Amino acid sequence: MRKIKFRRKGILARKGEWIYGFFKKNTHGDCYIEDEYGLSIAVAPDTVSQLVCIDDNGNEIYEGDYLQDDEGIVWLVVYDNMSHGFLTHTKGILEHSEWIDDPDVYVVGNKWDTELEDQHKEDKE
Repeated sequence: MRKIKFRRKGILARKGEWIYGFFKKNTHGDCYIEDEYGLSIAVAPDTVSQLVCIDDNGNEIYEGDYLQDDEGIVWLVVYDNMSHGFLTHTKGILEHSEWIDDPDVYVVGNKWDTELEDQHKEDKE
């Protein structure tokens, strides 16, 4: 069974730091990640990303990560409501996610922390 894990950026005590763990939201709409120690840490709601897979090298790949293939093309990992699964896309091209954990594909950043050239500017909005 696939591990369910999230990450978001902290907003108070660990501001700007990625917090990993179980995602929670209270009745007021405040968002938290429960970390590996059981602490609930307030996080920014617009930075949510779910663990998609762990690649052959043991690296975690999350929704919102930029991946670069062996041809130098950068892809963004997204959740697609139509297929109910994670896909990658670049320059308007959608691909299925079977190749996300390919050893020739690696994470080069994410849409919150990494400035890339024109091909993904629309993804940051």
